[in-house]
Amino acid sequence: MEAAAREAKEILKTIDGTRNITLGVENGEPEIQVRVDRDKASKYGLSYFDVGSQVRDAIAGVKATTYEVNKDEIDVIIRYKDVKLNSLSDLRNLYLYSRSGQVISFNQVAELVEGEAMSYIQHEDGERIITLSSSVNPGFNALELTNVFKEKIKETTIEDRVTVNYAGEIQDLQETFSEMMFNMLVAVLLVFIILSVQFN
Repeated sequence: MEAAAREAKEILKTIDGTRNITLGVENGEPEIQVRVDRDKASKYGLSYFDVGSQVRDAIAGVKATTYEVNKDEIDVIIRYKDVKLNSLSDLRNLYLYSRSGQVISFNQVAELVEGEAMSYIQHEDGERIITLSSSVNPGFNALELTNVFKEKIKETTIEDRVTVNYAGEIQDLQETFSEMMFNMLVAVLLVFIILSVQFN
């Protein structure tokens, strides 16, 4: 979803008349993602959960118990004695253990991918959404620019991957047009009723 949003942003930037383009996932914190090769992991008897939990335990340790000292609760954390994780290279050299006790190198079943986390995740009606917005330069029409954008994204796979909805000024215009059409239909119906009464 994020990749589709960023692709849409690049398309919007190519349209004359747009400015102040912002994406709701920008300015995320740097993060390291563990990408597990499920097929390779399963060959060694490891599940996606096994890899994830062992990496987490190596980094954060495992909470064994809690004891109380002067009414303060202190967590007892167990960590690997000889494992030092001061860099990505250290993490790549981590060893994992299958349920049968086999030792497997992290690099054999997974890789580390440097990326950027979403700054926040918006939800609407239970669905994740990313907002892409733009201001319109003077002398340009929001409806026309939106139509240009719609045509441009038809040339991509964006709409196959995500649902695209339009809001803001373009939504207001669409609602205004809908109200105008409704008013026209009501007016026509009233005229028809009046004519029917007069010329029954």
